[in-house]
Amino acid sequence: MSMSDKNPPWRFCNYIDSLAEMVVEKYKYFKWFDDELSPHYKIAFNNLKYELKLMKDNSYAARLERRIALLENLNNEAIAAKEIVDSELVKVVEENKQLRGELKFVRMKFRIAMMFLVLLLDVLMMQKEKVVV
Repeated sequence: MSMSDKNPPWRFCNYIDSLAEMVVEKYKYFKWFDDELSPHYKIAFNNLKYELKLMKDNSYAARLERRIALLENLNNEAIAAKEIVDSELVKVVEENKQLRGELKFVRMKFRIAMMFLVLLLDVLMMQKEKVVV
């Protein structure tokens, strides 16, 4: 069936035996099955074909617009989620710094306590030696 603007919707038949011949001959031999449409029907058919194409294009455009809106919404949600994660990360980093400082202080107190115990043991050992001698 021809769907060209010049010959809309005319049915025809090729007189080609194979696809290879059809490519070479480029549809030189054919016969129309239908009578030619009046100019009014040709114009009406072409207008309907054009409106159908617009409907398909518009529906495709509408689908694309919906997809774009969805992607923009997802992008905005991702940005908001990233901001939340970043703020939580900042809090965790600050807490980590504070804990490191506290750990350093506890280590220092432990070292001082250990040094005090070593000194105390030395003093006790010296006193024990004095008592024994």
